[in-house]
Amino acid sequence: FFEELSKKYGKLRFIKVDVDELDEVASEAGVSAMPSFYVYKEGKVIDQLVGASKEKLEALCQKYSA
Repeated sequence: FFEELSKKYGKLRFIKVDVDELDEVASEAGVSAMPSFYVYKEGKVIDQLVGASKEKLEALCQKYSA
């Protein structure tokens, strides 16, 4: 679903991180649960979603794709 959204919302940049392989990145981002989705603007987190709700994830994409 994440990959589908990346195609649907082409204005947004989607980056997938394997926290098992890149634990330093996960720690620096403050990931405390999986899955976690973060929205960055100018290098700062401006929104986030924790959990696997397709509806909430798509709403987050819609919010920032305009």
